[in-house]
Parts: sequence; structure tokens; C-alpha cells
Amino acid sequence: MKKFLLAATAMCLVTVSNAQFIKSDFGASIFIGSASLTKGGETVKLQPSFYGVSWYPRFMLGSSVSVGVPLTLGFSGSFNSREGGSFSFGLDAPVAVDYNFGYGAAGPDEESESGFGGFVGAGFGYTKTAAATPDNYNTTIWNEADFSASRSYGPMAHAGVRFPIQQGDRSITIRLSYKKGLETEKFNFFGGTLLYGF
Repeated sequence: MKKFLLAATAMCLVTVSNAQFIKSDFGASIFIGSASLTKGGETVKLQPSFYGVSWYPRFMLGSSVSVGVPLTLGFSGSFNSREGGSFSFGLDAPVAVDYNFGYGAAGPDEESESGFGGFVGAGFGYTKTAAATPDNYNTTIWNEADFSASRSYGPMAHAGVRFPIQQGDRSITIRLSYKKGLETEKFNFFGGTLLYGF
């Protein structure tokens, strides 16, 4: 897996070095995950979540294809009536290849007759949060360390809609994403993001 990630990163760097940087969008996101952990014949369900600040730089590879890194950094936490709470940093860091259409598809200088635009894409991502602690776990089997953090990696898909504001000089983007975890715990994450484009 490490060799695959290194090869994918190197390929993206080479591709991006020949691409045209078009814009950065900034905003806020929320991510909600789910997983089922089994131990000693007992299964518990976890729902980690976090919210944070997002940054989405994009690089154009052609007239409508881009490579982007919709990065989010924020805070996550969990609360349990027995053990109290815990907090940690939350991180979502995918690399995605997108097909863009309509407004903003080829950069900020493009003129489009459409009143809106958007994108659909897929890629690979890494997510880290504090894991949510269930209230009804068996303390003879589970302990707090079992729920202290969730680290997830896997394929992701996302889509978004862009709307021009201020006579098309700025934009608002609504993005939805889903990542399927490949790790043992198989954390799956849904995300929602609101971005402001300069």
C-alpha cells in the first residue's frame, strides 16, 4: 500500500507540474463516518465526525479535466457518559481527478452562457478523526483505547455545483463526497462542503 501511495503521489506531482493552476476555493466542511468493530463476539457501531476549514486548489489538465486536492483540517471529538470526552484534530486529504462543466469549468476567465457549473470526480483519500465512543459497550471486552481514533484510507467519489456571484467574479460551490475505507475497521465517510471561490 505504501508503494502504491508513493507511486500515485509521484504521478500526480509530475502531472500537476505540467498543468495550469486556475484557482483556490476556501470554505468549511463537515464529515460523518460509520464503522462496525467486532471483538470477542461483540460488535459496536461507531460514528466519528469532524468539522473544519477547507481549501480546494485545482489544476487544469485540459479544457474540462482537472486534478484537485480538497483538503480539510479541523477538530473532532467524542463524548461518553462513562468515560467523558476526547478531542483531536480532524483531517481529510484526498486527491481527485474531476470532469468540470458549465460555469468555472476551465478557470475564472472562462465565459459561460450557463448560469451554473459543476464537477464530478473520483480519487483516493486519507481521513483521520477521533472515534466516537458508544454508550453501551461492554467494559470487560472494550476499553477507551479501542475508540480513541479512526484512521481511514480508500477510494473516494465526489460531485459539486458552482454558482456565480458578484457578476461572475466569485463563486459559491456546494460539494458532497463519499470515501470507502479499505482498512480493517472499514470506516466510511460522508462529507459536505461549502466553498467560496476567489
